[in-house]
Amino acid sequence: MKSRKQILLEIFNLESDLNQLQDKILEYPWDSEMPLLVVSKDDLAKIMQKFISSDTLFLEVENWANLLECREDIQYQPEELKEYIFELANPYLYGEITKERLQEIVNELQAQSPI
Repeated sequence: MKSRKQILLEIFNLESDLNQLQDKILEYPWDSEMPLLVVSKDDLAKIMQKFISSDTLFLEVENWANLLECREDIQYQPEELKEYIFELANPYLYGEITKERLQEIVNELQAQSPI
């Protein structure tokens, strides 16, 4: 059986089928005493590039973000990275997810000063 941390890593990095990973991660609570996964600007930019360069459906991007949103077992450094996850998980609030918007996110992440 995979650990909670392994499942979180696979979700974040899109290493397996999201539907199967969703079933596995739902076996664990959303809250956590401490983060099991730390996500940096570079990590987020890399996965956005993966979405841009693939034929990923934008519904998959939304589903991916929904699996990550509000989890206490994931820490974002800087904390503001959560805003991008929230945006992608809620396109009905922020507008349609497009490759252009994903590229804007990458550009914004790369323009931010190092931590």
